[in-house]
Amino acid sequence: MVRACETFLSGRYAEHLLAHGQGVPVWAWTNLLAHGSADDLGAARTAGDARAPDAVRLWYSARSYLSAEVLDRVSLHRVLSQLQADVLIPLELELASCRATAWWEPSELVAAALLRLGVRRPSQRLL
Repeated sequence: MVRACETFLSGRYAEHLLAHGQGVPVWAWTNLLAHGSADDLGAARTAGDARAPDAVRLWYSARSYLSAEVLDRVSLHRVLSQLQADVLIPLELELASCRATAWWEPSELVAAALLRLGVRRPSQRLL
């Protein structure tokens, strides 16, 4: 239980679940965005497990895309911890409490997060 809490607070809950053979709920893919450091988000822009099944790789791609968008917002006008507290942690909590997200595709998470981030025009990065 302590390890699960540590991984949650460090933004690595999705990886923790995968390592234990468990499914990863949609909200857990926002965990790194909500709790990770700028270095963690930078690493996530290219990270992912190439050995993961296609469905999991799509979630890594979505999180990678969103990591880049978050870092873009931070470099423009915000402090990461402020953006996390104001936008990303509330998004994570909302997704965790909404059963309807259980059937979301990665693109739906991206769309919801971009809306919350106030991105009017997504960058040209592809998922």
